[in-house]
Amino acid sequence: MLTALVFLFYNYFLGYDFNFRYIFRTINLIVSTHPQASFVLWGMHITMQNDREYIYHLTHDGVSRFTSELKALQELRVQQAREEAGEDNADLDLTDRKIGEFVQILQSYELITPPPPRERDVVGLGAVVTVETGGRVNEFTVVGTLEANPLAGKVSNESPVGRALCGKKVGDRVLVYASAKITYIIKDVRYAIKRKTTG
Repeated sequence: MLTALVFLFYNYFLGYDFNFRYIFRTINLIVSTHPQASFVLWGMHITMQNDREYIYHLTHDGVSRFTSELKALQELRVQQAREEAGEDNADLDLTDRKIGEFVQILQSYELITPPPPRERDVVGLGAVVTVETGGRVNEFTVVGTLEANPLAGKVSNESPVGRALCGKKVGDRVLVYASAKITYIIKDVRYAIKRKTTG
């Protein structure tokens, strides 16, 4: 239980906004080895998403990943339906719920693209930000909530760190409040620009 609480806090601080939608998503990861628990949590998660309009911010890689995972789920559903025809199949219900969530994401997203050149000195979605705190240098990439991965340095724009960084420039001091007060000095801001290749 303690491990779960620490995991939730860590994801809140660097990755996820602290509201019920992301709590359920995080808990679902923790209990993913228990199908019945996952079934309940996926259902609650989808219901809460449908209660309000929400725009997901995804990178090109994120769109590709969710598209691939949706295709895999659809293929899994066909297999499950064939194997369990006429039976009450909780696994099939869970797969349907997951498919519903992925479809919703892919119908409600905005692609993260670099801002115009004159605005690339400002932290925003897609920015790779180098910061210094206490003599140590860290690097964060600001992404949407669904692609947040604190252990890989990807922070959500809705997390305390992400919210504090967005809109700031090199040289700015950023104060983040969590269990302790942390000051980041922004050392560099850059955006990954995908260049078109010519055949």
